[in-house]
Parts: sequence; C-alpha cells; structure tokens
Amino acid sequence: MEQMTTVQIRVAMLLEGIDKPKVKQLSINRMKKQLLKIGCLLSVLFLFTSCVKDDVAYLVVKLEDTESFYSRYEVSHLGSWCLCEDKQLSEYISNDGGSRSNIEKIIFPSNYVKSKLLKGESFGGLTPKNVSIPSSVTEIGDGAFSGCSSLTSIEIPSSVTKIGDEAFRGCRSLTSIEISSGVTEIGSKAFYNCSHLTSIEIPSSVTKIGDRAFQLCSRLTSIEIGSGVTEIGSYAFDDCSSLTSIEIPARVTKIGDGAFGHCSSLTSMFVWIGNSKYDSRDNCNAIIESSSNTLISGCKSTTIPSSVTEIGDGAFKYCSSLTSIEIPSSVTKIGDEAFQLCTSLTSIEIPSSVTKIGSYAFSGCWSLTSIDILPSVTEIGDGAFSGCRSLEAIYIPSRVTEIGNWAFKDCSNLQLIYMEPTIPPTLLLFNPIEVLSNCPANILVPFDSGNAYKNARGWRKYASRIFEYSF
Repeated sequence: MEQMTTVQIRVAMLLEGIDKPKVKQLSINRMKKQLLKIGCLLSVLFLFTSCVKDDVAYLVVKLEDTESFYSRYEVSHLGSWCLCEDKQLSEYISNDGGSRSNIEKIIFPSNYVKSKLLKGESFGGLTPKNVSIPSSVTEIGDGAFSGCSSLTSIEIPSSVTKIGDEAFRGCRSLTSIEISSGVTEIGSKAFYNCSHLTSIEIPSSVTKIGDRAFQLCSRLTSIEIGSGVTEIGSYAFDDCSSLTSIEIPARVTKIGDGAFGHCSSLTSMFVWIGNSKYDSRDNCNAIIESSSNTLISGCKSTTIPSSVTEIGDGAFKYCSSLTSIEIPSSVTKIGDEAFQLCTSLTSIEIPSSVTKIGSYAFSGCWSLTSIDILPSVTEIGDGAFSGCRSLEAIYIPSRVTEIGNWAFKDCSNLQLIYMEPTIPPTLLLFNPIEVLSNCPANILVPFDSGNAYKNARGWRKYASRIFEYSF
C-alpha cells in the first residue's frame, strides 16, 4: 500500500465508506446530513492524531442507520475518544480497542493473529454487549474485559487455556458463560462481582480456581466444579449468597481461607469419596480436613461429627442462616472467627473439652442471648464476644487465665459478667479500657477477691463496677 499520512488515512477511511451510486440518489438534505456527519467525524479524527499507529490491524465501523464507513486501510489502534462524536456506532470490528461506550457487538476479523487479549489492548473502557473471540486466542489476559458492565454474553473458544486475573471483573450484566474445555486456570477475581451470573460449569481441564474468582456473584445458584480441579483459592466463592450446594472433587488438595464465606443459602456441602485431603464424613454437610480432624467449612445444615477435634478459623463465618449448632465433646479448640457474624445464632454450649476460644470466634453474633462456657476453657481470644448485643450475662469459668482485647466490646446489653477465677485473668491488651468498651456490665468476682481485681493491671480501670459475690 502507498505510504499515507495520518490525516490522509482518516480522510480515506471516511470517503471510502460512501457508496457512490447511493450518494447520487440521496436528496439534498440527506447529503447535507451525511456531509455534516463526515465533517464532525473528520474534525474529531483530526484532533486525535495518536489514533493511528504503525502496527497492522483492520478497522470496520458500521452505523445503525444506512450510512456506513468502512476502511480497508491498515490502522493499528483507536485512541481514546477518537470516535466520541459517533453516537450511532453499533458494531466495532477490530483486533485492537479504544475507549468507547454504546458498543453493541465486537467481532474479531478472521485474520486476527494475537494469542493474548490484554487490558488496554482489547476492551478496557469499552462497554460491548456481545463479544466473539477468535480461535487464535490462547489466553484472556488480566483485566481484558474488566468493567464491561453491559456485556451479556461471550464465546470463549477451545483454544483458550487461561482466563487471567480480573478478566471479567465487574461484568454485572453477564448471566452465563461457557468455559471451554481447553482452559486450565481461572485467575484471581476472574469473575469478581459478576452479580447476574446464575450458573457456571467448570470443565475438568481446569486445575486451579484463583483467589476471589467468583466472589460477590450474588445470583449464582449452582456451580459444577470439574474433576480436574486441585486448588480452590481463598474467598473463591465468598458472598455467593444464592449458592445452595457445593461438591468438592476428589483431586482437590487445597481450599483457601473463607472459600465459601457469606454463602448464607448453602444447605449441602459434599466431598467426593476418594479425596485424600478432605472428607464429609457421616453426611455432615461440611468439609473436614481428614488428617487433623478439623472442620474447615460448614453451613446452616451442618452436623458436627463426634470425631472432629477442632472447628477451624472462619468455618461458619458469615453463616447468617445458622440458628443453632451442637458442638461435640471431642472438640478442643474453636478457631479464630469460627462463628463470626452468625447473626441468627441464638444460643450455644461450649463443651468441657474446649480449652481455647479463638479471636472474634463469636463476634457480631447479634442474636446470641446465652452462652454456656464450661470449666475447661483457659483462654478467651481478642474480640471473642464483641458485638453480641443481645447477650445479657456471661459466666467465665475458674480456669480462664487470659482474656483478649475487645473481648466484650459493643456488648451493649450485657449486664453481668460472672468471674469465677480467684486470681484475676491477664488482660491481653494495649488499652485496658477497651475490654468493656461500650459495654455497661458489672463484674461479679469471688468473695475476698475484690481487692485483687481492683488492683490488677487492666482490671483497676473497672474498679467501680467490681463487686464481690459468693458463688
């Protein structure tokens, strides 16, 4: 092709798009309208000289009405706003992108040769509704479709092997997507906040689901995890509040923290038989780490088996539908945040086998009115009962030696704390007054222990609330 200047290419693009026989038949007003549109487009294109670069690509722009502008000339890139005055743009066919709204459809040319779609090179800032990806693409790069809030459907060819981090983040109009059998990895936050996605099937070719990959997919009701998956990242399905069931394939050897947190509609959790790392023994509707007998994830229908020795960190976190749970006598530890924000939980009994209540274990359990802590407990972690605003009284057994910072913070209705230890437990805090911050409770201590409490580090802050009592 004869070398042309930037402006000449733009002029050629505009003029070439006019069907000459058709122009002859146009009325004067129609010709004026078309010339005015050409003038507007030309002025805009003239201002943005960076729109054309040296790499080869093909651009085709089609308008919603009968006028169309086509270019067979080689251009490389549509720069930001270079077609901002074209309000009727409905189809954008190119192997490179630019900042553009109101795009109905993006189709790649048959001669597209790039193997990876990259943020900024593909669709960053565009809002297409439909996209068809050519078979030459092997990877959807990080953030490639991030923020395409109007995207409703997309075809992923079998040539694609990886969906990058945040590839479809915030595609809030996407209702379904078919992941091709060639994909082996789904990146972190790949479908984060795709709030209208209702179902997804992960093929057996996928081995890894990244951190927060489907977080905030609030309408996701079902998901099928392929048999090839070995790793489910942290918070991968967090806040999928409509998800009702989950099955963990036999090859999964790693499940990250909070993978199923906030899934308040979950009623069924099952690990396939043959999994060497996890199990769902006794039809418990939970995921248990087999080697340590630690329950790592549960739901509102969970029954804790008598063989479980530990309730793991965040195991029931954000399980807002959980109303009651029985902890068997085999359990010796309740992990950090284990029941945090179980807002419907009304009562719980901690068995005599438990020695430690983890940090924020029952934090934010707003409906909790009573809790029975048996004498084996020796340590109460930071914020363990903070925000339990319906709790009116609590009994601290004699073996407790440590109480963490903010342990009873924001227990706004707590009236009495019964302290059985004759020796004041150590308050693990940097600001002693925070233990009972926004908590009006009086502290009842054993007879003849009042002075010991009133003079102990941290406790002296509450001297006016300490009273002796005969237990």
